[in-house]
Amino acid sequence: MNLLVLNVLEPPTFVQSMLRLLNTPIWICLCFVAHSMSVLGQLPCGTVADFSVLGAGQCADEAVSFDVAAPDPSLTYAWDFGDGESVLAIQPEHVFQNAIGPGSLDFQVTLTVSDGVFGPGGVAGCTTIQTVTVLGLPDPGLPDLSAICLGQDNFPEFSLPASTFDGAGVLSWTVDWGNGMDTVLTAFSPVLDTVGTSYPDFGLFGIGITAEGANGCMATDQDSLFVGTNPTIGSALPGNSVTVCSPYELTFPILETDNNLPGTQYNVNFGDGNVQSFSHPPPSEVSHTYGSSSCFSNTPGGENNAFAVTLSANNLCGNATNIVEPIRIHQSPAPDMFGIGSVCVGPTFYYEALGSGLIATPTYCVPAYGDWNIVPEQGQALSSPATATGFDIATAFPEVGEYTV
Repeated sequence: MNLLVLNVLEPPTFVQSMLRLLNTPIWICLCFVAHSMSVLGQLPCGTVADFSVLGAGQCADEAVSFDVAAPDPSLTYAWDFGDGESVLAIQPEHVFQNAIGPGSLDFQVTLTVSDGVFGPGGVAGCTTIQTVTVLGLPDPGLPDLSAICLGQDNFPEFSLPASTFDGAGVLSWTVDWGNGMDTVLTAFSPVLDTVGTSYPDFGLFGIGITAEGANGCMATDQDSLFVGTNPTIGSALPGNSVTVCSPYELTFPILETDNNLPGTQYNVNFGDGNVQSFSHPPPSEVSHTYGSSSCFSNTPGGENNAFAVTLSANNLCGNATNIVEPIRIHQSPAPDMFGIGSVCVGPTFYYEALGSGLIATPTYCVPAYGDWNIVPEQGQALSSPATATGFDIATAFPEVGEYTV
């Protein structure tokens, strides 16, 4: 409330008192009334983010289950498993990644439950963190494998490097060489021991190593070893490859690949920017439609205005290439023209081609406009002239009737 202290005076002194009052400080108290109101706020977290773990303490290649105490489909459950993996799910299962090592490994698993501003915990949501322990997997130690090739020292012998068998906490290694032979090791000396096998045949062999850890867990790694030699490939030039007009389809045989091994890759480059690729075994032939002239292209063999088809075979022991040339393609002229469709008898009228082709030769390329033919359709006399070669034709029609240009 507002307070103002006043002196109540007799009427004769009222005016004087008012003058004094004007020069007197007045204290005014402002009072505010607090209205009670209901404000919607975030919900408390409570046990909304509580979860239990099923399967902790087992080998890391087995799935661990996570059980939310009070699941609510209207809420968002975001899991971070501490191994670089995350998921949105209510009751997930997870196999921990990168869990390589002796003994046991700990992962910090975080669950965040949210439902916007007015959900549990507000914008940040509610979070629970638990440490989940699993048994680490032994490292099989298998290196990246490539190839052993005919002509190399000690071929066809193959040995694994000593670093394969230096994993901590590994009790034993079992090597499957992919050739019907296995090797089991319970101890390894990098100075005294060599672990290897021999491959009497060419081929692609899968090598696998299974390691058993002191904690009872096992892990397997696999890769492939190519045992062989460089590939071969051949082809031949089609008989009609130097006098054709685009678009034109040519077919090339793929030869001398019977002795190549699985794992060989093939590429056919047609010289006009188009490439086809195949895995072993390749088809016996490959076809391609040339849609443009070979003018201004040069081949590896020195042919001008021509394409070359390059066939290549590649494997881990080497590559082979076969080049077929020349492929000389002429560009067909555009079949469109410009001219008047209704004309008079007597005067000369002009018809022009709207585009030109190209004639490709070993020494030059020249425009080609095609041949003109004017045919009377109703038995009337021929136009003059009725034929021509070049960019245009100027002709006169002697009689009334229909002519086809």
